[in-house]
Amino acid sequence: MLVSREYPVAPAELLEVLTDQGFLDARGKKFGGNAPSTVQRNGDEIVIVTPRQLPMDQVPAAFKSFVGSGELVQTDTWNAGDSEPSGSWTTDVGGAPVKVFGTHIIKATATGCEYAVDTTIKASIPFISGAIESNVGGYLKSLIGKEQQFAADWIDSRG
Repeated sequence: MLVSREYPVAPAELLEVLTDQGFLDARGKKFGGNAPSTVQRNGDEIVIVTPRQLPMDQVPAAFKSFVGSGELVQTDTWNAGDSEPSGSWTTDVGGAPVKVFGTHIIKATATGCEYAVDTTIKASIPFISGAIESNVGGYLKSLIGKEQQFAADWIDSRG
């Protein structure tokens, strides 16, 4: 599943926003962060670790036993050395039999850049894997779209 959005800034400027501690803290408050993100920079590599909380009231009853407390940790790894920053992300969902991961890339466009997030969901639960993957996919598509809009609003607010 691919979710993308265009922004009126250069790729490096968008990456600066997406890895800024203030932006990450504000995004976390709005979208389920349950502790501040940490940002580690090592040369061209940027690693962001974000603790999150699933909105348990939105998890279907049939799936609640698989997600435990709903606490998870998202790790984003960016390669900032390229003119079009890219990287990967993964979510540690604790003991849940679901893997959620993907890639992200920021590509230059004629008017700024496009930020694309690709998502893969793999559930390993007999008989209901497809339903879980579909449910998680729908949730993530919505969340990624909202977070991309939040980034656009953040950029606009900077003037």
